[in-house]
Amino acid sequence: MDKERLREIRFIYEEAEELKEKIIQFETMRISPRSAVYGSERVQSSMKGDIQPSTISALDALLRIYNAKLKACIKITTEFERALEKLNEQERTIVREHYLDGKTWRQLQDEKNMSERNLKRISAKATKKMAQSV
Repeated sequence: MDKERLREIRFIYEEAEELKEKIIQFETMRISPRSAVYGSERVQSSMKGDIQPSTISALDALLRIYNAKLKACIKITTEFERALEKLNEQERTIVREHYLDGKTWRQLQDEKNMSERNLKRISAKATKKMAQSV
């Protein structure tokens, strides 16, 4: 597992979070059953309110994309966790916090009380181990 693959993990997680937020936005677009007249349109009702057909279609599409992203997250997380098993605790923490959590070298330097050069050296050694294990 190389550095690009590690960056891809964070990107996939961020995409999944963005999709989750969009789904939540669609959920808030429900119309109160008491305040709307729909004419001849078919509307899906629930206890929370009604959803217009165009919103239903968009929500269904988002849910399909979101589910695909979740499957990708599960697959890549499994691969990542297997690769992490080859690392010691310090390497694991640095790799996870930098590549997955998105912390900068400066943030890690302050938190770990280590030089940026040393952090990068540990990270390079760890990613090399991870690449060999996959």
